[in-house]
Amino acid sequence: VKITLKDIADDVGVSLATVSRVLASKGPFNPETERRIIDSAYRLGYPGVKFLRHKIKHSLDIAIITPMWLGEFDASLFRGFIEASNDSKFNIRFVNMDETQKDPVSYLSRTLEDFDGACIFVPYLTSDDYIKLRSVVNS
Repeated sequence: VKITLKDIADDVGVSLATVSRVLASKGPFNPETERRIIDSAYRLGYPGVKFLRHKIKHSLDIAIITPMWLGEFDASLFRGFIEASNDSKFNIRFVNMDETQKDPVSYLSRTLEDFDGACIFVPYLTSDDYIKLRSVVNS
């Protein structure tokens, strides 16, 4: 079912024009109304709204998805991400992705639903896997 601006307006109890302005980030709006519209759009599954959530959350949840190997390089890499995110609007979470995943594309698409963005470092994924993942995530 395709979600429309009217669905969001009806859910929140505001005009279609208000929903349109908030989602396009045009003009001043009441912060509470903005939060309610973005929450509704996200909950209803309106496309593209995921990236507006940072306006009401004041931070973005970013996944670092990679096989979790124990080693000096990996420890330095993970520490670098953590230090870079300190005093920023990013919350970094590490997600283990190893070769035991039977359907890596499905696993990744489900995992990405919980995040505002991700860095994916999975050496064993193929070009076809990335193409499939892109089509699933963009849908």
